[in-house]
Formats: sequence, C-alpha cells, structure tokens
Amino acid sequence: MPSKILTLFTLFILGFACCQQSNSSGSVTDLVNALTTYNLWKKTHNVKYEDSSIEAYRKAIFLDNHNKIIEHNSDPSHSYTLGHNHLSDMTHEEFSLYQLNPARTASKSSKGGNNSGNSSGSSNPYVDPPITTKNAPPMDWRNASAITPVKQQGKCGSCWTFASTAVLESFSFIKNGAPLTNFSEQQILDCVYGSGYYSNGCNGGFGSEALNYAIQNGIAPLSQYPYVGKQQGCKYNSTSNRYYPKQVSYIIATPYNMIKALWKAPIGVVVDATKWQFYRSGVFNSCDNNNVNLNHEVLLVGYDANHNWIIKNSWGVGWGQQGYITLAAGDSCGIADQPYGLSA
Repeated sequence: MPSKILTLFTLFILGFACCQQSNSSGSVTDLVNALTTYNLWKKTHNVKYEDSSIEAYRKAIFLDNHNKIIEHNSDPSHSYTLGHNHLSDMTHEEFSLYQLNPARTASKSSKGGNNSGNSSGSSNPYVDPPITTKNAPPMDWRNASAITPVKQQGKCGSCWTFASTAVLESFSFIKNGAPLTNFSEQQILDCVYGSGYYSNGCNGGFGSEALNYAIQNGIAPLSQYPYVGKQQGCKYNSTSNRYYPKQVSYIIATPYNMIKALWKAPIGVVVDATKWQFYRSGVFNSCDNNNVNLNHEVLLVGYDANHNWIIKNSWGVGWGQQGYITLAAGDSCGIADQPYGLSA
C-alpha cells in the first residue's frame, strides 16, 4: 500500500509540475480546484476512511481519475461527458471487480444460447412497431410508469440479479396489470445456485437463469427479502407472496428484433461496460465494437428518436443520468448480442 501511495502521488504531482513550467498560476489553480472537488465529493458521499494512509491512497486515485474526467470533457468532439460519482476513488481494476460481472465476461462472438423466441403480450399500452427500424417512433417505458426506481448493487457483482428483477417487475405490471412491485435481488443472489441454476453470487451470473429460477420457485417482493449486497444462505419461504412468470424469451440478436420486443415490454441485455465508470450524460459511443467483452447486465427500457438505446443501470441515481445511460444506436457495446425477456 505505501509504495502505491507514493507512486500515485509522485505521478500526480509531477503532472502538475510539468504544467507549471508553462503556466504556473493555472496549474496551481487546477490543483486547488481538484482538491476542492475531492473534499466536496467526500462530503456529498459521506466518505470516511479507516486511517490517513488509506485516505492518502484513495485521494491519489481520485485525483488521477479527476484529471481523466477533465481531459475528456475538454475535448468538444466527444458525444458524452464524464463526471464524479460514488466510484471516483476506485481504480479501474477495482471498478471491474466490484461492479461488473466476471461470470458474464465473454467474447462478442459467443451467443450464449439465444434462439428465435420473441416476447409477446396483448395487454400493454403500445401497438406493434412499424415493420422497419428506420421509421420506428421513439418509445420509453418510463413514460408508462412501468419502471421501478433505480437501485444500487453496491460492491457486489450482482448486476444480473438487478437486470432480471427489473424484467420481472416491468413484465408483471404490463402483462398482468399488477401493481408495480420491487422484487428481491437478494433472493436470486442467495437461492439460484442451490436450486440447480447457474450462479456465482457476487462473482456474477446470468439473468436468464434467474428468470428460469423464478418460473419454478417464484420471486418475493423486495420488502419481504431485502437486499444486503452479499451472498447468504437461501431464506426461501414457500408461504411468502410470490410472482411466478411462465416463459423466458430469448430474442433474436439484432437491433430490429430488440425494437420489436421493446414494444411489448422492457428487456434484459448484456453489454460491455468496461468504460462506463464515470459516464455522466450524452450518447455513449466509446466501445470498441470489434473487441467486445460482455461483462454487465442491465435493463433496456426504450430508445430515442435517433434509435439510441435508453438503459437503466444498477449503480444508483448518482451515476449517469440519474442512474440511466444513453447508448449509441446499433449493436453498441454488444447490446444486441444476448437480449432476453419474458413472453408469458
């Protein structure tokens, strides 16, 4: 730890020292602004460290991330902005470990069991979309009050549980006319593996497996099985009030079929979120679409007039656009590779 602290501080101070040679007053002002931003961030997020050495290490990481954010936002060619959030004192490696889905990490060439099924349902407020994507009007399930509030997975690679409960929550509301209910991510985290479905707890899993689990066992309301952010023993209670979906839908992996499916209900998607740590606003388009690693599951709630995807994340309302990200149209970040939902 001490050597890492020294290295990070040395690199940071040297960076400012280099700037000082050409613009001393400006670089000093930048350093003061960066430290002020750090102190405000600590207060805003109520951040407290165990001791001064840990804080020094985290401050160095924060300042390094701060420089990257400032550099990105200074380039007017970017279609999106970056900003500080609760992840600002994490290295990229820590972000990948705690927020992404190691079990999901796979090359884009791996199709992961998609088939020709499509979601269906006659009781939703939308009609079938146009037959081509070019003239498909924008739609957003938030406008129908069919999306539960943004949640926070914490330092647990449980995005797959949040994506799957989000699918369940919206589908139950749209298809069955049931009240919009938050379902239990913790039940999925605790119980899926022991019931014979693939799961590695906070080290990742598959949302489609969670849906198959719910078909057999039902899913409890969040109020009856609260989220604690770590895997525990399964507290399954057959007498609890549970929702039982009937059929998982594996959507044909193309943007057009995703748009068709979205007019029935929100769907789960798997993406490469490697570069999402500090996303703040705008249309994100920085994935290398020729080298995609599918490492995060999220809820696709709609698309805008330019067919950019509207995504609900599970990193809290302080991340992105109050918990959402707008992703560039097409198969950006592998979004069209493994979409899934419910059809009954």
